[in-house]
Amino acid sequence: GRQKYAGAQPTPEEARAALASYAAYFGTFTVNDGEGVVTHQVHGNLNPNNTGTDQKRFFEFSGNRLILKPPRGPTGAQARLTWERVPDLPRLTPTHRRLIGFWKQVSSERRKFDGELFRSNPPRAGVLILTAAGQMAVHLMQPGRKKYAAAQPAPEEAQEALSTYASYFGPYAVHETERFEVTRQ
Repeated sequence: GRQKYAGAQPTPEEARAALASYAAYFGTFTVNDGEGVVTHQVHGNLNPNNTGTDQKRFFEFSGNRLILKPPRGPTGAQARLTWERVPDLPRLTPTHRRLIGFWKQVSSERRKFDGELFRSNPPRAGVLILTAAGQMAVHLMQPGRKKYAAAQPAPEEAQEALSTYASYFGPYAVHETERFEVTRQ
């Protein structure tokens, strides 16, 4: 039910509404089994104020489900986020096995059909995740993003945050003979 932008790029108000309806971050994690806590070390976040923070979540398992519970909010209410494990694909090809993993971006360039370098850009902080379940996710973030002046972004700050962070996810398919991957977002 997220609203599409009226034009090619969001207005400041559209950007603010988009930020309120989407969460995206990447990083590493640690587990404290004794306390039942997983801590996400956030290396990049759509919300620049949360980049470089630790996000503590209580966890529990129920069959093939993972339940994450952030600390209680100011009203005392506690969210429960339930995640269900997606099964692996029934037949993984050798190419799938080579692609599966957590990849860090190290360069960004464009080449012409003949292979000549057309443009090279500094790499962004970002990751590509390809799973054995046939699912993928991408997070890319420009370095040096500005934090919001307050807890909630002004419309112009929201527009800037959206223009300096990209993320998407969905299933992917490998086309072995043509040597390409297709993602459906």
